[in-house]
Amino acid sequence: PTGSRQSFTNSSTCDLTSLLFSFADTITSMLDCVDRPVLQAIFLNSNCFEHLIRLLQNCKLFLSANNKVVHKNEKELANQLLAEMNQEQVFQGQLDRLAVSAIQALTAVMLKSPAAKEVFKERIGYAHIFEVLKSMGQPSRELLEELMNMAVEGDHTSVGILGISNVQPLLLLIQWLPELESPDLQVFISNWLKRICCINRQSRATCVNTNMVIRIIETLGGHSLLHGTCAENLIALLGSLGSQSMSSEELHQLIRLLRTTDPKQAHPYVVPVMRAILTMARKQGLDNALQYFDLSHSMAGIAVPSIQRWPGSAFSFSAWLCLDQEQVSPSAYSKGGKRKQLYSFFTVSGMGFEAFITCSGMLVVAVCTKKEYATVMLSDHCFCDSLWVRRAVPAY
Repeated sequence: PTGSRQSFTNSSTCDLTSLLFSFADTITSMLDCVDRPVLQAIFLNSNCFEHLIRLLQNCKLFLSANNKVVHKNEKELANQLLAEMNQEQVFQGQLDRLAVSAIQALTAVMLKSPAAKEVFKERIGYAHIFEVLKSMGQPSRELLEELMNMAVEGDHTSVGILGISNVQPLLLLIQWLPELESPDLQVFISNWLKRICCINRQSRATCVNTNMVIRIIETLGGHSLLHGTCAENLIALLGSLGSQSMSSEELHQLIRLLRTTDPKQAHPYVVPVMRAILTMARKQGLDNALQYFDLSHSMAGIAVPSIQRWPGSAFSFSAWLCLDQEQVSPSAYSKGGKRKQLYSFFTVSGMGFEAFITCSGMLVVAVCTKKEYATVMLSDHCFCDSLWVRRAVPAY
């Protein structure tokens, strides 16, 4: 009978979608352990990224096909219309929930792993996942928030505690803004982006280095689709990033954005853009370096040839430095933070000099000889103050 066949189809669909949800959620739960790096490597070698993306694509096709079968079994027009509306809501809800679970799993696999992030960018690419998510229809707030969580690798509401760990989802959100039908979601996302991207110098530099300025200008090009407050938030973000760095090409594109077909009619962005340009030109706070080496990455540094023989019995080091306070979760402090190496010069035999900044911002100077490893800590000043200061360290 038709009714029994339809009931069986609905039951099978529910069982399969529940299994898919459990599959994605299980990956997230498995990676919440002390052996996370080992499991991450196993998942990467098993093409986990490809399977999760394919899961999203196949689930959409399956649910869509099943949805159409149910519709064909309806006889009365009125009941068919009501059923279609209800089925469409259920269908969209299932897709959105699966997308949230898949993003959570992707975040867990890439968590605190620069290598995993690079693998995802090379094998899948954020442009591809953006197209897959877009094909599922209008995103829910929960899905957008999960992308925000991916960017900070934690709770997106912890702005000020957590910084940017993965800038790519932020670029995706900016690109998605004009296609969001909900003005409230546009304003919510753009306001959060303005806060997280401008939290400190390091966040601004990260955004600038990934061409976020160009992405914002491209998004502002669709001003007819953007809510006024959303556009103002993006332009304010543009001003803050421009105060960090802006190329002549980016400035040219920003000015070109203000052109209108009618010379007598001013573009709606004229006033906020002029305000943003003033923000870029205005001096804020103390003097800052215009060009510098960004050594914020855990593997970043400046390497020099090994020292075969010391030319004398003393050593001095001098450099301009600026250290920002790390945005880390409170639990990280209980595990002991990583120190920041200022310099480290050792001979093959293990003799030499080094200095480093502790996780609490204290400077430690060390000398290593054949007999001992001696250290001195400067405990009366915290160096993680986001100020450019010249540090000179003599060692005898």
